[in-house]
Amino acid sequence: MYRAEPVTQRDGSSLANSNCLMAAAAVGLDFHTLGDKTSTGAKMRSYSGDTSGGTNTDEIERAWKNGYSEDPVTRDGNPWSKVLEDLAAKRLVMLQVWHATVGGPCLSGSGAYGHGMCVAPESRTSDGNKEWLVADPWCNPPKWSWVRESKLKAGAEKWVATARAAANVSGPTWPLIIAAAIRLMERFGPDHPATFELPEVGGPGVLFASTKPQPGADDVAINTNGSRIVTARRVKLTAETGFYKEASLDTKYGTLASGSVREFIGPALGENSMAILVNTSKPYSDGTDRPTIVYVTKDKCGEPYQVEDDVIKARDAEWRAWLSGDADAPDK
Repeated sequence: MYRAEPVTQRDGSSLANSNCLMAAAAVGLDFHTLGDKTSTGAKMRSYSGDTSGGTNTDEIERAWKNGYSEDPVTRDGNPWSKVLEDLAAKRLVMLQVWHATVGGPCLSGSGAYGHGMCVAPESRTSDGNKEWLVADPWCNPPKWSWVRESKLKAGAEKWVATARAAANVSGPTWPLIIAAAIRLMERFGPDHPATFELPEVGGPGVLFASTKPQPGADDVAINTNGSRIVTARRVKLTAETGFYKEASLDTKYGTLASGSVREFIGPALGENSMAILVNTSKPYSDGTDRPTIVYVTKDKCGEPYQVEDDVIKARDAEWRAWLSGDADAPDK
């Protein structure tokens, strides 16, 4: 997984305290182009056409297009589920939040202001809580930090609720909501947070933009395309367990019975999971079962053990014949 360099908004430029979303856009550009194009909050601001106050997704679009001939994917008004969908598709998300609700990673004062940050498509589960890798532009020096998904969701929804209240609308009138969000960012920021909170006005939707998906994937269910994976190890499940798309055990495909024996691929590095081989149609839209590498909880697996496999024995016999110079050995 390519990881973009985090960018701080606090670069000494004249609009540094208002450049959170522009600095987030710089991180997004890095990810979008896999490092071929990079920027800063100040440079993004110069290409955005906005010379004062807060910014929004329109400024990301203009800055990317004018400065770098790239196009982000605007998602303003989509529900939180679309954020998760984009992250699952290996897109980086440039998300707008109410900073106090998220609680950081780098908070100024009370955090009572709208804020832009980046959420990378890298996650983990810590103490039973899903966390995403976040670059908060207020951090100086810049860094990546793990933030709970529940905090990001609450912060994104709180920001839109605050903007709805400021716009005095309750329906999905997004141009008014976005305009109100810009005015709020101009009025309140890290150097002058709000001293009060507007009443919340409910309704779905959050404000964000996304990059294109990163090619490839890490630790996801792998279709073997019908090929015979030859493994001499097996593992017996000691309890009923789910089997999952990712090594982080987030997307459940189904359940395997206690006592079943599975072909063992290996432990997932840095995770509490094991990779095994199952025949399943779950990841595929055509409903066809295929040999697929999936993941199960490590503590529900017995000790992996060696087995005699006819395919392996035949392969090894061919190798021995070839090594011994047997004229009839296949050309390996």
